[in-house]
Amino acid sequence: MMGVAVPGIAPVAASAPPRGLAGTMMGVAVPGIAPVHASQPPGPASMGAPRAPPRQAVEIAPRPAPLVDDEPDLGPAPQRVKRGVPLGAVAGVVGVLVAAAGVAAFFLLRSTPLVAQPGLDAQGHERLHLRCETCPDGTVAELAGARATFQNKETDLTLANSLKVGNNPLTIHLDRPNLGRDESVHVVVPVAFRIRADLADLAAAHPAITVRVEAVAGTDVRVDGKPVALDASGEGAYATDFGSETDGVSDELRLIDRVIPYAVTPKSGVEEKGKLTVRVGIAPLRLDGPGSRAVVDGATFHLAGRTARGGSVTANGTPVHTEPDGTFAQPFDLPSAGDLAVEMRASAPQLAPRTAHFVVKRVEHLADEAKAREQVPEATYDAIASDIPAAVGKATIVEGDVAEARTTAAGTLAIVDDMRGCAHAPCLVRVTYGGDTRFKHGDVLRVFGRVTRPFAYGSSTVPEVEADFVQLGHAPH
Repeated sequence: MMGVAVPGIAPVAASAPPRGLAGTMMGVAVPGIAPVHASQPPGPASMGAPRAPPRQAVEIAPRPAPLVDDEPDLGPAPQRVKRGVPLGAVAGVVGVLVAAAGVAAFFLLRSTPLVAQPGLDAQGHERLHLRCETCPDGTVAELAGARATFQNKETDLTLANSLKVGNNPLTIHLDRPNLGRDESVHVVVPVAFRIRADLADLAAAHPAITVRVEAVAGTDVRVDGKPVALDASGEGAYATDFGSETDGVSDELRLIDRVIPYAVTPKSGVEEKGKLTVRVGIAPLRLDGPGSRAVVDGATFHLAGRTARGGSVTANGTPVHTEPDGTFAQPFDLPSAGDLAVEMRASAPQLAPRTAHFVVKRVEHLADEAKAREQVPEATYDAIASDIPAAVGKATIVEGDVAEARTTAAGTLAIVDDMRGCAHAPCLVRVTYGGDTRFKHGDVLRVFGRVTRPFAYGSSTVPEVEADFVQLGHAPH
């Protein structure tokens, strides 16, 4: 799973912490002290949410090598984006935050005061923070095989088993050094509720983050302002859809960064409020071919693009061979004429998957498709150039000489001097094509496609057109 949020814990009893203890306990709402949030690192006696995992660099495969000196320049090729996720590869969340209404167990046995406060360590494991006024340095605390050594009357004991919601009777064995007295101290650690963010559903067909709740019977729970129903065992869940943030191509690593508020009101009527902070990266996915609306006349088309280093890619559930640097390029079968909807999904360690959708149309003859497109009104060059941003998405036909061209494994980039609807030459268009037809400087080309964006070319701005298909050898109109 990509960054699992580990359950937190929170005590029940609404009493003040014992005198002499410093810090704010995890999920303990002490008057005048704000609850600890997931973005704050836990102190030695605090009980906050876990620190985010170590940063890991996720690199994007670089662009193809620059043109040699005798090839024409097409203007600046898109570069790796430096902005975006400041953490590089963000793994997970980490938004587990627990709140409760009181302190932990405080029991006396044969005059030995032992304070046990539940919480999480930096890795998200459940622990008990123990304080013992009569335990010298070197005293060992043991519980169910887990051991911890006191220093300055305090220690953190990682739990072998998670605490349950409700009362947790525990027996902690204290082994004092040298000839010091050994004894077993009985404590009861009450847990009012537990809230955690579950990231497992980010990889589902409909990506979501699920907030999971455990609470004692009769507790009222609201997440993001919505009521959460608890079953007979006191468990409930609330899902937040993130599909809109993981759908569509993106050259850069993007970040889901959400703060999900919650409010828990136990039978006592004392409302506890807090927030789950969710941060998780989304894998990049760039598609260089075949194009968003490609038209072909053969039984295959070419898939090409890139994702994060070490990532993987599927097309309609079929694995696509992906190089260690994240690049991929391979043919894909198109067995019969008609439209084929394709879903691409890119996944990478510790990142949420990204999906992209496009359609490839297979026809018997491209010439027939060209004739049909000629019958449909298309945006002309002058109409497009007068307001390129407004023309984005419009269908157009570009026809003219290839002024510059660069061929890569993923397709071809070209500058075409468009002669259709051009009142004052030159009328330059940047063409991106992800198909198998190759063309070069001096060819006459007809391009059927759509305007994608304005492109800075030299000292001017020209329209960029993504080609659905192309034809070679047609004289300009």
